[in-house]
Amino acid sequence: MAIKYTFYFILIPAFTAIVLFIFRIQIPSDNHIPRMRGIHSSWIQEHETGYQFNDYDRHCRKGYFQLNNDGVCHPWLTCKDIQYNVTPIKRIGEGGIKKVYLASWKEYNVSLVRLHHKDWISQLLFSSQANNMQQFQPSPFVTQFLGFCPSFPALVTEYHRFGSLDNINRILKEQNEDNVATRFRISLDYVKIINFLHSSPTGTHVMCDSSNLNKTLSQFLVTSDLHVVVNDLDMLPVTPHMAHFDEKTDIWKIPAVVEYLMGNGFYGRHVVFMLSKLHQKCRSIDPKLRPTAAEVLKGYLDVQQRLKVILSNNS
Repeated sequence: MAIKYTFYFILIPAFTAIVLFIFRIQIPSDNHIPRMRGIHSSWIQEHETGYQFNDYDRHCRKGYFQLNNDGVCHPWLTCKDIQYNVTPIKRIGEGGIKKVYLASWKEYNVSLVRLHHKDWISQLLFSSQANNMQQFQPSPFVTQFLGFCPSFPALVTEYHRFGSLDNINRILKEQNEDNVATRFRISLDYVKIINFLHSSPTGTHVMCDSSNLNKTLSQFLVTSDLHVVVNDLDMLPVTPHMAHFDEKTDIWKIPAVVEYLMGNGFYGRHVVFMLSKLHQKCRSIDPKLRPTAAEVLKGYLDVQQRLKVILSNNS
């Protein structure tokens, strides 16, 4: 099946997006811990090694963070902490309005994001990124938030050395993990993240800042244990507030993303074939005919069980 590198999306008027951000940015209460709907509290066993990832094993309660699985929960960093105790080491990325640095805090490597355009729209988007990240903490699906200073302005998050998901082919090759089980696990992570955003207690969120495959992949990071977290959350509208645009846009993107993630190997192509009927529904021209994220996730979990049988019979 050919990989589609271009998505067809409905353009969002800039004015609508700006108004949306003005009315939805908020700092959530530290006592509110989002709960996931439609996803089991523990991820099912997803690799032939028996590795299992538990939703909250590596996360402290809201308002705190943990690094390197060291068991220590640190309070979110204040402006003073960020300004005086977070030291940039080198620049590792740059976007339209921000620059990303590998930085150090105490003995830890962290990511420091600095705003390099000071116009009010850029500041609004940057604050939206920080607040969206805050409201989803703690979650295995979202980059871990460490601190934010709006007056600096700077955002500090957990550092993931493998970088973004658009580097997945190189990452898997270097880690000797280029196999169908790992690729499907990563694909399943992506679908779980979309389902998490669509079933969030704060509303149905849509990843509207992704106009092509590379842009979509760049919004996700690969963790050290080869899982995936969403990182770019500056444009994440709640669908009831935006006319002519809903969560079914995210559903349309799923087939092309997964077809890329599964690679060109024999088993990868076979998995894509197993998903073909589901992907055909995802690509329905009429958004109403596309499945929900929960329905897509169920279909992927069914394929996962079939894939385990195939790999077991061929081991």
